[in-house]
Amino acid sequence: MNNSPQMVTLLCDLGNESKNFEEAILATKFGLFNIILLASCMIWFTASLIETTTSGVILPIAQCDLDLDPNRKGWLTSITFFGMIFGATIWGIIGDIYGRKIIISGGVFLLGIFNIVYGFSTSYYMLVTLKFFGGVIASGPVAAYMVYVCEFHGVKYRVRVLMLMSAFISIGAVNVMVIALLILTRPINFTIGSTEYHSWQVFFWACSIIGLSGGFISLFLPESPKFLMSLGRNEEALRVFQRIYRINTRKSSDSYPIKSLKDESKNASENQQNVVYIAEHHGKAEKSPTSVIWKAFSQFLPLFRPPYLGKCLLAGGIEFFLLLGANTMRLWMPQVFALLSDSDSNDGICEHIVQPEISKFDFTNHTDDNVCQVLNDKSIYVNSIVVQAVGVLGVFLAVSLVTTVGNKTILIVTSMVASVATVAIYFAKNSVTIVILYSLSVGIAFSGQASFNSIVPNLVPTAFRFTVISVSVTLGRLGSMLGNLIFPNLMQLGCWQPFITIGLAFFIPAVLCLFLPRTTKQPLS
Repeated sequence: MNNSPQMVTLLCDLGNESKNFEEAILATKFGLFNIILLASCMIWFTASLIETTTSGVILPIAQCDLDLDPNRKGWLTSITFFGMIFGATIWGIIGDIYGRKIIISGGVFLLGIFNIVYGFSTSYYMLVTLKFFGGVIASGPVAAYMVYVCEFHGVKYRVRVLMLMSAFISIGAVNVMVIALLILTRPINFTIGSTEYHSWQVFFWACSIIGLSGGFISLFLPESPKFLMSLGRNEEALRVFQRIYRINTRKSSDSYPIKSLKDESKNASENQQNVVYIAEHHGKAEKSPTSVIWKAFSQFLPLFRPPYLGKCLLAGGIEFFLLLGANTMRLWMPQVFALLSDSDSNDGICEHIVQPEISKFDFTNHTDDNVCQVLNDKSIYVNSIVVQAVGVLGVFLAVSLVTTVGNKTILIVTSMVASVATVAIYFAKNSVTIVILYSLSVGIAFSGQASFNSIVPNLVPTAFRFTVISVSVTLGRLGSMLGNLIFPNLMQLGCWQPFITIGLAFFIPAVLCLFLPRTTKQPLS
């Protein structure tokens, strides 16, 4: 065979051909780096779940100290989502322009700081105000986790990994309930200065450790290579790929088989000229208010016209109703279980919750001498752990089935199951049945959420991905806020109203899912 210099040069050129993101990430293999990334993500999700869950968890314990009536409890459980709505859009723009890592590192660390501050709250108004600002902080990291981890995995693993991340939501909720079981069931009372502190305040301080450690860990992780490629920063992206390859294979970075990357910043989409503008000007110290406003406007403009408008509205609608149901049932779960543990009735959930003496849905639970009674029965948190554990198992089952039946099918089925189970709670006749149905309602709903999270990143290209996810999540938080505000009011109307309403909220996403595309094996654009 004639090995001429021209032939050798041609072969070398073929070997050094520029590769796209999917080819580059596939060459890094799946290994230790991915495991470290997922473990970090589990800590981040727990930190975020702490922010949205703790208000509901402390209701039975803090109702005396904070003088909580039904309306105050509704606002306390929903105010975090209200703050998230204010912050999500800004965080989304920052994430698509300046990267994912800055949001994760700063946001998670601040979540830990805020939990320390929550522990020093001495009144309802102080805590609800702090919770609002905590919601503003928490609005950014959740969408960042989803996008960040998604952009470190190729099409072979992406759907499974995204659904596994959603298992971290349930795992995080279990972790919160375990901390609550260990702390809130103990009679902790001590005084610092002239202020008396109790177990629910110590609970906040214990939860702060998760956020502080998660923020510290994120400092050692790289920026998303997909984000870097979308901005044309291919040399930086290549170094990230080499680092992942070295950690996963224990080989030298120089042995990474891909030597150059395609310029994907020029292939974003014919509808993305404004994002090309952002990519070309990124890093040029454009910090004027006019520049920032223009970048924000440019990032949103394509979402108001086809093909992204319909996809954005569809994703937001599904998220709105799905989280309205799931988060309302989840956050009021400790309070419902507290009433079940405090009642001797075994005739049905209506006998437990809507009794003549509490027909106004008065959860404050005063004794005969009008002394407020703290409900700290361990069964409150044990039952909650069981419900969230079912959610973990459900997500793992969905992960094992996703490549067989598809994420869209799983989302439809789980939404229907959650809808039927929620309505069935009205007919439940004992506490065991209520816990089982709650597990199907809340736990299975988060399996559907896992499937939905694996669909959304494929609906739009990377330049808009963070913004669209943030808009979708914002609508989900709006649903969560409204659900928690109307739930106590529905309970005052009667027993069947809240369960039929939440059941309907679960049913609507099952219908909307029919219009979603199938994305199980679709490459990331």
